[in-house]
Amino acid sequence: MKDDMLDRALRGISLPAPSEEARAKALARALVALSNSDAVSAHRHGIGLRWILATGAITVVCAILIFVLPKSSVESSPTDTSILGQVAKLFPDRLEAVVERQGSVDVLLAQSDLPLSEQPVILVLSRGREVVRVLSYGGRRVCLRLNGQEACVEVLAEGDGNVIVAGKDFVWSKGNPVQVEGFSLRAHILSPLS
Repeated sequence: MKDDMLDRALRGISLPAPSEEARAKALARALVALSNSDAVSAHRHGIGLRWILATGAITVVCAILIFVLPKSSVESSPTDTSILGQVAKLFPDRLEAVVERQGSVDVLLAQSDLPLSEQPVILVLSRGREVVRVLSYGGRRVCLRLNGQEACVEVLAEGDGNVIVAGKDFVWSKGNPVQVEGFSLRAHILSPLS
Protein backbone atom coordinates (compact mmCIF):
# COMPACT_ATOMS: atom_id res chain seq x y z
CA MET A 1 0.00 0.00 0.00
CA LYS A 2 1.42 3.40 -0.92
CA ASP A 3 2.03 6.01 1.76
CA ASP A 4 -0.64 8.41 0.49
CA MET A 5 -3.23 5.65 0.33
CA LEU A 6 -2.36 4.55 3.83
CA ASP A 7 -2.51 8.14 5.04
CA ARG A 8 -6.01 8.61 3.53
CA ALA A 9 -7.19 5.31 4.98
CA LEU A 10 -5.91 6.21 8.47
CA ARG A 11 -7.47 9.67 8.32
CA GLY A 12 -10.82 8.10 7.48
CA ILE A 13 -10.86 6.07 10.69
CA SER A 14 -12.72 7.72 13.53
CA LEU A 15 -12.03 6.46 17.01
CA PRO A 16 -14.41 6.96 19.91
CA ALA A 17 -13.31 9.49 22.49
CA PRO A 18 -11.66 7.81 25.49
CA SER A 19 -13.68 7.84 28.69
CA GLU A 20 -12.51 9.78 31.74
CA GLU A 21 -11.85 6.45 33.47
CA ALA A 22 -9.61 5.31 30.58
CA ARG A 23 -7.72 8.60 30.65
CA ALA A 24 -7.18 8.37 34.40
CA LYS A 25 -5.96 4.77 34.13
CA ALA A 26 -3.57 5.64 31.28
CA LEU A 27 -2.15 8.56 33.24
CA ALA A 28 -1.76 6.44 36.39
CA ARG A 29 -0.02 3.62 34.48
CA ALA A 30 2.37 6.05 32.80
CA LEU A 31 3.23 7.71 36.09
CA VAL A 32 3.87 4.33 37.75
CA ALA A 33 6.04 3.20 34.83
CA LEU A 34 8.02 6.43 34.81
CA SER A 35 8.56 6.46 38.55
CA ASN A 36 9.93 2.89 38.58
CA SER A 37 13.01 2.97 40.84
CA ASP A 38 14.99 0.66 38.51
CA ALA A 39 14.45 3.05 35.60
CA VAL A 40 15.47 6.02 37.75
CA SER A 41 18.57 4.17 39.00
CA ALA A 42 19.54 3.14 35.46
CA HIS A 43 18.94 6.71 34.32
CA ARG A 44 21.75 7.92 36.58
CA HIS A 45 24.36 5.58 35.08
CA GLY A 46 24.93 7.02 31.63
CA ILE A 47 24.20 9.98 29.40
CA GLY A 48 23.04 7.74 26.54
CA LEU A 49 20.57 5.95 28.75
CA ARG A 50 19.42 9.29 30.19
CA TRP A 51 18.50 10.58 26.75
CA ILE A 52 16.73 7.36 25.84
CA LEU A 53 14.69 7.40 29.05
CA ALA A 54 13.96 11.14 28.80
CA THR A 55 12.83 10.77 25.19
CA GLY A 56 10.65 7.80 26.13
CA ALA A 57 9.16 9.67 29.08
CA ILE A 58 8.39 12.74 26.97
CA THR A 59 6.77 10.54 24.32
CA VAL A 60 4.56 8.81 26.89
CA VAL A 61 3.62 12.10 28.56
CA CYS A 62 2.76 13.69 25.21
CA ALA A 63 0.63 10.71 24.21
CA ILE A 64 -1.25 10.87 27.50
CA LEU A 65 -1.71 14.62 27.32
CA ILE A 66 -3.23 14.39 23.84
CA PHE A 67 -6.10 12.45 25.43
CA VAL A 68 -6.26 14.47 28.65
CA LEU A 69 -6.08 18.07 27.41
CA PRO A 70 -9.43 19.45 26.29
CA LYS A 71 -9.70 19.45 22.50
CA SER A 72 -12.02 22.35 21.83
CA SER A 73 -11.48 24.54 24.86
CA VAL A 74 -9.53 27.71 24.26
CA GLU A 75 -9.70 28.79 27.88
CA SER A 76 -8.43 26.88 30.87
CA SER A 77 -10.08 23.84 32.34
CA PRO A 78 -9.86 22.44 35.87
CA THR A 79 -7.45 19.74 34.68
CA ASP A 80 -4.84 22.22 33.37
CA THR A 81 -3.29 22.78 36.81
CA SER A 82 -3.33 19.04 37.48
CA ILE A 83 -1.67 18.25 34.15
CA LEU A 84 1.02 20.86 34.74
CA GLY A 85 1.65 19.51 38.24
CA GLN A 86 1.91 15.89 37.06
CA VAL A 87 4.35 16.74 34.26
CA ALA A 88 6.37 18.89 36.68
CA LYS A 89 6.71 15.86 38.99
CA LEU A 90 8.21 13.91 36.10
CA PHE A 91 10.68 16.70 35.30
CA PRO A 92 11.33 18.56 38.57
CA ASP A 93 13.14 21.90 38.18
CA ARG A 94 13.28 21.49 34.36
CA LEU A 95 9.73 22.03 33.08
CA GLU A 96 9.34 25.25 31.09
CA ALA A 97 5.92 24.60 29.58
CA VAL A 98 3.38 22.16 28.18
CA VAL A 99 2.26 23.35 24.73
CA GLU A 100 -0.85 22.12 22.91
CA ARG A 101 -1.12 23.03 19.23
CA GLN A 102 -3.63 21.57 16.80
CA GLY A 103 -4.00 18.32 18.73
CA SER A 104 -0.31 17.71 19.38
CA VAL A 105 1.39 18.26 22.72
CA ASP A 106 4.99 19.28 23.37
CA VAL A 107 6.78 19.34 26.69
CA LEU A 108 9.42 22.09 26.80
CA LEU A 109 12.31 21.36 29.16
CA ALA A 110 15.16 23.61 30.28
CA GLN A 111 18.81 22.59 29.95
CA SER A 112 19.49 23.48 33.60
CA ASP A 113 17.51 23.82 36.81
CA LEU A 114 14.86 26.54 36.88
CA PRO A 115 13.92 28.66 39.88
CA LEU A 116 11.01 27.33 41.91
CA SER A 117 7.62 28.69 40.90
CA GLU A 118 4.28 27.54 42.19
CA GLN A 119 2.04 29.95 40.25
CA PRO A 120 0.67 28.17 37.18
CA VAL A 121 -0.48 30.29 34.24
CA ILE A 122 -2.07 29.68 30.86
CA LEU A 123 -1.35 31.56 27.64
CA VAL A 124 -3.73 31.19 24.71
CA LEU A 125 -2.57 32.38 21.30
CA SER A 126 -5.13 32.27 18.52
CA ARG A 127 -5.32 33.21 14.86
CA GLY A 128 -8.41 32.13 12.97
CA ARG A 129 -8.94 28.46 13.77
CA GLU A 130 -5.35 27.92 14.92
CA VAL A 131 -5.01 27.85 18.70
CA VAL A 132 -1.86 27.38 20.77
CA ARG A 133 -2.37 26.72 24.50
CA VAL A 134 0.66 27.09 26.78
CA LEU A 135 0.64 25.85 30.38
CA SER A 136 3.59 27.25 32.31
CA TYR A 137 4.58 29.04 35.51
CA GLY A 138 5.06 32.66 36.44
CA GLY A 139 8.69 33.70 36.00
CA ARG A 140 9.39 31.28 33.13
CA ARG A 141 10.67 32.07 29.64
CA VAL A 142 8.88 30.14 26.89
CA CYS A 143 9.96 30.02 23.23
CA LEU A 144 7.50 28.96 20.52
CA ARG A 145 7.51 28.80 16.71
CA LEU A 146 4.81 31.13 15.37
CA ASN A 147 4.58 31.89 11.64
CA GLY A 148 7.92 30.17 11.16
CA GLN A 149 9.59 32.58 13.60
CA GLU A 150 10.77 31.87 17.11
CA ALA A 151 8.85 34.01 19.57
CA CYS A 152 10.15 34.01 23.15
CA VAL A 153 8.09 35.45 25.99
CA GLU A 154 8.54 35.85 29.72
CA VAL A 155 5.46 35.14 31.77
CA LEU A 156 5.11 37.25 34.90
CA ALA A 157 2.38 36.54 37.47
CA GLU A 158 1.52 39.61 39.54
CA GLY A 159 0.41 39.48 43.16
CA ASP A 160 -3.03 40.87 42.28
CA GLY A 161 -3.81 37.87 40.05
CA ASN A 162 -2.97 39.50 36.73
CA VAL A 163 -0.47 38.22 34.19
CA ILE A 164 2.05 40.22 32.16
CA VAL A 165 3.64 38.66 29.08
CA ALA A 166 6.82 40.37 27.86
CA GLY A 167 8.45 39.67 24.50
CA LYS A 168 11.29 41.11 22.45
CA ASP A 169 9.33 44.16 21.33
CA PHE A 170 6.06 44.05 23.25
CA VAL A 171 4.44 43.87 26.67
CA TRP A 172 0.99 42.31 26.96
CA SER A 173 -1.48 42.74 29.80
CA LYS A 174 -5.27 42.71 30.03
CA GLY A 175 -5.21 46.50 29.78
CA ASN A 176 -2.69 46.46 26.90
CA PRO A 177 -3.64 43.68 24.48
CA VAL A 178 -1.17 43.17 21.62
CA GLN A 179 -0.65 40.56 18.93
CA VAL A 180 2.33 38.23 18.80
CA GLU A 181 3.40 37.24 15.26
CA GLY A 182 -0.21 37.77 14.12
CA PHE A 183 -1.73 35.78 17.00
CA SER A 184 -4.04 37.37 19.54
CA LEU A 185 -2.95 36.62 23.10
CA ARG A 186 -4.86 35.97 26.30
CA ALA A 187 -3.33 34.91 29.60
CA HIS A 188 -4.45 34.34 33.16
CA ILE A 189 -3.41 32.63 36.36
CA LEU A 190 -4.57 29.09 37.00
CA SER A 191 -5.58 27.74 40.39
CA PRO A 192 -2.47 27.15 42.51
CA LEU A 193 -1.04 23.65 42.75
CA SER A 194 -2.28 21.77 45.79
